[in-house]
Amino acid sequence: MQCTEHFCSYDRGLALSRDGRFEAAITSFTKALNLQSDHVGCYVERAEAYIQLCDFRSAHLNLKKAYQLDPDNDFLLEKLAFLSYMEVRLVRELLYTDQVWDRQNFHNSLVIQTKLLLQTNMEQSSSV
Repeated sequence: MQCTEHFCSYDRGLALSRDGRFEAAITSFTKALNLQSDHVGCYVERAEAYIQLCDFRSAHLNLKKAYQLDPDNDFLLEKLAFLSYMEVRLVRELLYTDQVWDRQNFHNSLVIQTKLLLQTNMEQSSSV
C-alpha cells in the first residue's frame, strides 16, 4: 500500500525524531503540514522536536495551533500548561545563577536544565 505524500512526510518525521535527528524531523513535519495544515498530531510531534532542541517558543506555537484545531483535547491543554511552567521555571532558575555570561552559556545552561526537568518529570510520572 502506497502512502500519500503527507503521511510519508509525517512518518519520516516520526522516524527521524526516534533517531534523535530533530532538525530533520521538523523539516519533515513542516512538509507534511504544508500538504495538510489541519493535522493535529503533526503539530504535536513538531512541538516535541522543538522541545528537544530547547526551542520552547516554537514548541509553544505548535501546541497552541494543535489546541486551536482540537479545543476539546485536554491532553493538549495540559501539554501547553506544562510547557509554560517549564519555560517560567527554567528562566527563573537561570536568572538566579551566576553561570550565564553570554548567549552560548545561556543556551547550554538551558539545555542542561531542560534535560534535568524532563528527567525529573518522567521519574515522577512513572512513580505515580
